[in-house]
Amino acid sequence: MNIYVFDIFVLYLLLDVVMLKISLKIPRSSIVRVAGPASLRVASGRISVLGKILQSGSEIFISLYKSYPLYSLDDSVVDIELGEGGYVENPREKDDVTIQWIETAEKVVEKGSRIVVMGPGESGKSTFSTLLLNTAINKGLKACVIDADIGQQDIGPPDFISMSCPSQAVQWLRELYPEEIRLIGVLTPSQYSHRIIAVTIDLVSKALEKGAEVIIINTDGWVSSPYAIEMKLEIARFVKATHIIALQNGSYLGSLINTSTPIKIMPLPSPQGVRTRSREDRRMLRAYAYKKFFDQAVLRSIDISRDFIIIGSCLASGEKLDQQKILELEKIIGTKILYGSRHEGVIYLYVQSPVKEYSEKSLKYQDHEIQIFVHGSERGLLASLLDSSLREIAPAIIDTLDLQNNVLKIVTRYEGPVSGVLIGRVKIDFSYDDSIRYTRCPI
Repeated sequence: MNIYVFDIFVLYLLLDVVMLKISLKIPRSSIVRVAGPASLRVASGRISVLGKILQSGSEIFISLYKSYPLYSLDDSVVDIELGEGGYVENPREKDDVTIQWIETAEKVVEKGSRIVVMGPGESGKSTFSTLLLNTAINKGLKACVIDADIGQQDIGPPDFISMSCPSQAVQWLRELYPEEIRLIGVLTPSQYSHRIIAVTIDLVSKALEKGAEVIIINTDGWVSSPYAIEMKLEIARFVKATHIIALQNGSYLGSLINTSTPIKIMPLPSPQGVRTRSREDRRMLRAYAYKKFFDQAVLRSIDISRDFIIIGSCLASGEKLDQQKILELEKIIGTKILYGSRHEGVIYLYVQSPVKEYSEKSLKYQDHEIQIFVHGSERGLLASLLDSSLREIAPAIIDTLDLQNNVLKIVTRYEGPVSGVLIGRVKIDFSYDDSIRYTRCPI
């Protein structure tokens, strides 16, 4: 079936009936939007997808969760196979933002650019960040992209901020593998905004060490409160950003849009037809990202008796309780205590089995609040491994933290030496579901 770009509206009538294979003729400088699932092959001509140039014979796959504008650099023919739910449309010129996006990317990407991309969820942040990255690569500039959206990571696993500095253009940031990762420990940015700011600053420094000439920071979709905007502006301020791209026209920035600052704030419309992800879609994408990093991981046992640091555990960081206090506390709670520690005002106990009728408010010992962790409750916690310089080197999943015998068991692909671990507050199960999250120390 041969279809010209101007006849695309007929596809809507057919998609619910058959699986379509079409040959689409796209005149030069025309735009067609394809929503997945779909596969396409450039039969002749040249097509740009977010700055990635597809020559004759090039093939790409478009995920169920994505839609892309195909910008024809020449008179082109594209063979497309559409899966269930996929479609092709010829966007009205007045509604399409592709040319404006391309022109903006060309304008802001230059040597020394540091660009913060912000906007609410489903506003196209990752897509525009991809366009910026590809534009830099096409200009011959070394570019690094920092994925600071901890809830919907494209480059690294969720709960982390990651960075990649590719040498070739990509269609989707999920094609990239992180060169640097930093654990945040939560999936909600409002909980740990200070750590997000600090980690982003650190990764900008790493990008500069790698010789980056353009740095792109893709932020999370939290823009609904003054604190959210403040966090994004703090990131921009401390990394010495040259530009802030405010998608969905930046209405959430209020009067800041018209404020003259050293950082150029550029409101930009979001595209029509962006695939909206349901809560289940987002959960599945996170599960896929976890699987990407932990599939084929192995269980490792690490001796933590000497020169090993544990961050993120209240139990491990307190003053160890002596045996006499352990015995006294066992009489109070009625179960065996495997390990105990104390901070000012709080006693942390790691117990063999759950305490009957346990209520933290009712359990006290010498004016200390008692907080109890049950053996095995740490299994599944996301963590980050540290080297001898306390630099994060690989993601991991906690299996067992045995402070009594000084053994840490982790699930990871990393095989090298480990000198420490940073433990987060998100737990995943064997199906990579991350619905268990903690607001305070999980272990």
